[in-house]
Amino acid sequence: MKLFKLFLITFSVATLVVGTGFTYFIYDHFKINDFELDQLTVLDKNGEKKTIGEIRNGKAILLNLSAAGCTGCEIEKPALVKLYNKSLELDDFMVLSISNSDLKHQKKFLDKKGHILEYAQLLDSAKLGKHPVPISLFFNAKGERVKQISIGNNWDSEEVLAYFIENK
Repeated sequence: MKLFKLFLITFSVATLVVGTGFTYFIYDHFKINDFELDQLTVLDKNGEKKTIGEIRNGKAILLNLSAAGCTGCEIEKPALVKLYNKSLELDDFMVLSISNSDLKHQKKFLDKKGHILEYAQLLDSAKLGKHPVPISLFFNAKGERVKQISIGNNWDSEEVLAYFIENK
């Protein structure tokens, strides 16, 4: 019995170490390409083809990249929705969630969870390169990437909103 417990503990620790190492490998080796923000093409939630430039209209933007079936994306979405709601009160900052998933799938997910969020389907994902999800990119009003943010953020905290307001 003691040998089994020792095996179980050793296996659990090894799994944790390998999993953590793999996560860091993913985030270190899959970098988002440099790209022109305002030229990215999406289908907005109404199915209209637009560029991010047309959608953001000179505002600073938090661009949240997610995917269907992504557990991390589902975990962070409620706090992201709260940040989105706070952003509605601002004239110069917005939040947009984009995914390769079709609009129907995104709407179904958001409706099922009761989330209200601005979302779009990314049409030219090759411009971004390979990247892990969820990941968010913060761009200032000039369209310059200021920060790349991985999963695990407390999106609805006052500190996060203050950062975006200060760096817009």
